[in-house]
Amino acid sequence: LSMHFENDTKDSSRYNNSGILSGNTTAAMLRDCVVGKCLNFDGTNDYVKADSMPGLSSPSMTLSLWFSTSNMASCNDYNCPLMDRGYLKWLWMLRNTSGTYTLRFGEHDWNSYGWTGIINSNTITLTDNVWHHAAVVYNNATLAASFFFDGIPVGTNLQSNVHYGIHNFTGSVYIGATTVFNTFPGAIDEAHIFNRTLSASEVWELYTLEYNRS
Repeated sequence: LSMHFENDTKDSSRYNNSGILSGNTTAAMLRDCVVGKCLNFDGTNDYVKADSMPGLSSPSMTLSLWFSTSNMASCNDYNCPLMDRGYLKWLWMLRNTSGTYTLRFGEHDWNSYGWTGIINSNTITLTDNVWHHAAVVYNNATLAASFFFDGIPVGTNLQSNVHYGIHNFTGSVYIGATTVFNTFPGAIDEAHIFNRTLSASEVWELYTLEYNRS
């Protein structure tokens, strides 16, 4: 999946996993975005949903996007989702714990296990209304998630509690929301899902490519 949000939610990958806008999501002006235009989410009911996901089935994957928060203080627990594949699959989000910020990825298992299948990054530094690049590389064979923030590694950690495993088979992908409609407050640009693990050098190359186009 590869969405650039140029006044639309078209998927530029060969799989054509185009999405649907929900809520009052608006296209931001050129000057507000990383590459071209982007989407602004109000943190209430805005999100992108891609229903048909042919080709997106590998349990090992890389997720990547640019984001700019408008109210990071609201991002406690699961209130700041970046992408979600749905319950019993996977979830990627930001978390604010008393002013300490991390990226989180893992099993979407809140109803049954209370996020114990989640993997956390090291601490990151965030400021509202500033663009940042985030990526997570998940290796299903080793159960390890490697996190990147503005192209720099910010921790590789193992999933210590495996309940049902991280799956990537059927189901919609939500960008800027979870399947229970907790929504992201801010703007998102250049969202990608790769069907493989990218190396650290490939993540850096993607970051610098998009940064240099801003």
